Amino acid sequence: MTMTATAAYWDPLWARGRRYRQLDEPETRLLDEHLGPGRGRPALDIRCGDGALARHLHHRMGYRATGIDCSPDALALAAAQDSADRPGPL
Repeated sequence: MTMTATAAYWDPLWARGRRYRQLDEPETRLLDEHLGPGRGRPALDIRCGDGALARHLHHRMGYRATGIDCSPDALALAAAQDSADRPGPL
């Protein structure tokens, strides 16, 4: 059995440029339709990678989103997309 849920596995992949594809329009439409407005409710993105889903939930849908990942490199990529005038998910 191969363990892929460890930072030792994922960090080198993120460091070499591994990325998940971004959310597309049909997916964002389904999220809007099935989840509805966040209104500050909590949302948790487990294995968030570079945080694309957490940012969508936070910025576009109004959720109080939190992203967690075992890879410090992935989390650094997610945090790099935040700014002081537009803070990202936790």
